[in-house]
Amino acid sequence: LGRYTERMEQTTRLLRMLGKRLGGEGGEMQMRELRDGLRLAGELELLEKNLPMHADFVMIQQTITSWMQDARHRDGLADLMTKIHFNAAAARDRLSDDTWRLFRWLQDELDAPLMDHAAYGITSKLDRIVLVLAAFSGMQSENMVRGHGWRFLEMGRRIERGYACAGYLHAAIALCETHEAVLVPLLEVFDSTMTYRRHHYATPKLLPVVDLLMLHAANPRSLAFQLEAMAQQASLLPPGSSLTGADHAKTAIARMLSRLELVDLSSPAEPPDVLHGLRQICDSTKEDLEHFSNQLTEDYFSHAIRRSR
Repeated sequence: LGRYTERMEQTTRLLRMLGKRLGGEGGEMQMRELRDGLRLAGELELLEKNLPMHADFVMIQQTITSWMQDARHRDGLADLMTKIHFNAAAARDRLSDDTWRLFRWLQDELDAPLMDHAAYGITSKLDRIVLVLAAFSGMQSENMVRGHGWRFLEMGRRIERGYACAGYLHAAIALCETHEAVLVPLLEVFDSTMTYRRHHYATPKLLPVVDLLMLHAANPRSLAFQLEAMAQQASLLPPGSSLTGADHAKTAIARMLSRLELVDLSSPAEPPDVLHGLRQICDSTKEDLEHFSNQLTEDYFSHAIRRSR
């Protein structure tokens, strides 16, 4: 449930970023950001990779609407809502009535017809979805008892956000080989635009953005923050189906954190080997997070494995 709600938020923020750039005055920078935003979505396999070269605004709007409403799109908003309901129903006794009201509002918002298919109507609907998902995060943070149910919900959200952060950074680093227009949409998706502006009173540059979204442990949207939060919860895990389940979790997270500690962005230039190394870290982290998630499932949620004593 934690992973799917976080995935829905990330997808919603990406679609909203694209929708915002379909309106406005349509200046050169806006068009460049839209083009690179579409390429970013293509690299993440959320949209077709050739869409930026052949699509007009109407086709892009139709594509975004389809990802919002068509349940046949794997990990589109409608598909993710179905998965959220399925997993929430399995944990019915752990979710409050207010949480269920939020899920019903979210479903009603997705089911409501899009009154205006232009950019404003699309972004307004996506704005409302983001706010409902933020309310769910607030419910989790303020209302749930810090038991093991909350702990796994929290770890699921952190796994998914960390996975998304590594994937987006990998795609953005590749796109920045030509120019850095993608960095503004990237910061917007991770709700870190104002944070970047407070730290750097300048146009976004690749290495400072990587530092903020990968290494800045005080940024709740960064990869480092997710790993630190996971480490804190892993230290409180009970024994799983194997007595070493909690130890496996702590070791896996420590390995991912140690990899980030070796990153050095102090070089004034951006040589190809540095960027290649950053992409490798992103790939390795995604693989490790998926393995970590599977290991948690095996150690704590598989009924086929008996604990040996």
